[in-house]
Amino acid sequence: MLIASKLSNFTISELKKLSKNIRKKIINSVSKNGGHLSSNLGVVELTIALYKNFNFLNDKLLFDIGHQSYTHKILTGRDINKIRKKNGISGFIKQKESKYDVFEAGHSSTSLSAAIAFAIDREKKHKNYEIIVVIGDASLLNGIAFEALNYIVCSKYKIIIVVNNNGMSINKTIGDINYLLNNQHFNLIKNIDGHNFNSLNKALKLAKKSKKAIILEVKTIKGKGLKFAENDSTGIWHEPGKFNAKSGLFNEPNYNNTWTTIYSNLIEQKLHRNKKFLLICPGTLKTISLSRETINKFSNQIFDVGIAEELAVILAAQLSKLGYEVCVSIYSTFLQRSFDQIIHDVCRINANITFLIERSGFSGENGETHHGIFDTPFLMSIPNFCVSMASDITDAKMLLNYSKTQQMTNFIRIPKEKITIGKNITKYNLKDFYILNKNFENNYNLAIVSVGPLTNTLFEEIKDFNICIYNPIILTPIKPELIQKILNYKNIIIYTPYETNNGYAKQLTYELALKNFTGKIYIKAISKYFIECMSIQEQLEENHLLPTQIKTFIENLKYENN
Repeated sequence: MLIASKLSNFTISELKKLSKNIRKKIINSVSKNGGHLSSNLGVVELTIALYKNFNFLNDKLLFDIGHQSYTHKILTGRDINKIRKKNGISGFIKQKESKYDVFEAGHSSTSLSAAIAFAIDREKKHKNYEIIVVIGDASLLNGIAFEALNYIVCSKYKIIIVVNNNGMSINKTIGDINYLLNNQHFNLIKNIDGHNFNSLNKALKLAKKSKKAIILEVKTIKGKGLKFAENDSTGIWHEPGKFNAKSGLFNEPNYNNTWTTIYSNLIEQKLHRNKKFLLICPGTLKTISLSRETINKFSNQIFDVGIAEELAVILAAQLSKLGYEVCVSIYSTFLQRSFDQIIHDVCRINANITFLIERSGFSGENGETHHGIFDTPFLMSIPNFCVSMASDITDAKMLLNYSKTQQMTNFIRIPKEKITIGKNITKYNLKDFYILNKNFENNYNLAIVSVGPLTNTLFEEIKDFNICIYNPIILTPIKPELIQKILNYKNIIIYTPYETNNGYAKQLTYELALKNFTGKIYIKAISKYFIECMSIQEQLEENHLLPTQIKTFIENLKYENN
């Protein structure tokens, strides 16, 4: 039901009742579907107050990142019970969903730049509307936001900037926004109670009257309305999986038996053994799955720099040159933001760093802004580095030490999936790649080059086929020994279900062409398009990348070749 247009006539009592009902809807939806919980619970009253005081069919409302937009979606008539599901609605702002969605993103700190565009358009077309940005205190401290704030001051455009100050990013906010909030070039209203409708309405009315850019500092409680989320200081309730709203217990423990858990255990061992081992995270410390005790114990070796990917990479590069063993834990989708630093400040100077690229491959319900499928293609255009991906725990242990032993930068891709290790797999190690089904290596009709942990599942599907599987651990530089092994085959399937088809598969095809390979190559990788929210299983299926689908393809291929 569309409530947005009716809110201007609601009494304070009716607004309080509405906020209570919306919180129940959000908790119920996220407990069943997963999603961003705490950030949405914290802005219920704020979002309602914005809709009471503005007409967003005319005025423009921009949510930074968009992971605090569930109340906005409810008010504009969308069913959040279908959120983050295939053919449902997105967990972020999507322009195609509603005329109320005028701006969309999935990464932080971009909203203020977009707001400037609306201000320019408003002036050029002589229109009359307000521009309101809702941005968190953590996002406001990112360099992109600084650039936009600087220009807003210079341009003198009127933009209403609502700072949701809850002292939290995913974990605790890094830094202090007070010096920003004391900038004399902005009108400023501080310490607004974000859960009090009288305070919110008063501040928003004053903001309307302002003749220049104005900042409203709204104090909120992240996770408001759910005691587990309100008391959370680790970030576990920022984006929980499915959970029981009464007990606070997760249906599935968030990071148990995952590749992230394996690497976090290895990192903890390194922290214990080597005082010169340093871990750097750009606001993603929660996802490395270290215990709070470990983080506190090794606080002089662990650095969370906040939502500042460029800072994290440059810091790591210089620390490595000063003699430290440096590891950077970062989402694949956020690594994109530091592409220039990787080229200029890391690979150019051959910095000896290990990057743990979390959530490589499909991200599932978060959709197209969070998939980790583009890192291998863009990294492969740069010299002086290695990209790798483990398929078992032994590989993971080896890879965490690889960059140190090779004196180069190592990007380790870590998928967002549970560990599945085949029971009957015998792997033959040869120069950083494995051979599976080695007994069939001399059958030169068909071979498979398979990347990542799904190799194990694929093996289980086709172990009785007369086919050899080559499983590279070091993806680039491509090993000459691997090229030599597969040159004699008539058909090669390159199976890379964690990246787009112009990454490793394209590079391997190129290397084979240079060696005058005359057989046929079939690439089974992620199609190069923006893939919307659904489960990882559904995303694999839609791209014909499930091991069962590869088995069917092989069966059909064998039939055709006969």
